[in-house]
Amino acid sequence: MIFFVLMSLLRYRHTNESLAAIVEGLDVQPSDAVLAVSASGDQPFAILEKAAKVVAVDEDIVQLNYTKIKAKILEIGNYYKFLYFAEPGDEMERVQLAQAVRYFRIDGRLRRIRLKLPNLDTRLGDISSIEYGEKFDKMYLSDVPIADLGWRQHHFEVLCTALIQGGLMYVAGNAAIEDVRQNVLRIPRLIMPKCMVLDERLTAVARRHETESEIMRWIPEIYRK
Repeated sequence: MIFFVLMSLLRYRHTNESLAAIVEGLDVQPSDAVLAVSASGDQPFAILEKAAKVVAVDEDIVQLNYTKIKAKILEIGNYYKFLYFAEPGDEMERVQLAQAVRYFRIDGRLRRIRLKLPNLDTRLGDISSIEYGEKFDKMYLSDVPIADLGWRQHHFEVLCTALIQGGLMYVAGNAAIEDVRQNVLRIPRLIMPKCMVLDERLTAVARRHETESEIMRWIPEIYRK
């Protein structure tokens, strides 16, 4: 009964962003500590393969518990159940599932993520509500700065303080919703602190992967401190 309630309340069963765009756009390195929006869990799991540590944060307790459950399934080595734990509810979700499965089924990828599960820290809260003094090499914010009306420049400044010098921040806008006629994310550029500068090379890398996605077109931007 609890399982069916959980599934009925899920907003995201699988990511609708390109996992390759996120991992390569952030240029994730073996020594990196990464702060990430949890959402479906696909994104922090994909980042964990390459990083030293991932802190996955979500305000939605249902989504966070979903990520925790999938981590437990992966921990016992049930790769099939990890991939197909949530059945798609419609055609769009079927496409999302297929894209996630293709990414995670690359030889040895799930095994490498499984070995790093002790380095995954899941937390309930706003992405900017990090512990005092914490430092991160990379941050994956998805469309939170755009979709969440409560976001202001203050949130970016808090995250900027926690980002190391030279660190990267990944934001994205949905091209079907946002005003991206010129491939520019208007809101992040208006409220992004001056300490953050657009990394054009990594932005191009992420956008190349997003154009290959079968789901929806996202416009990622990567900023460097």
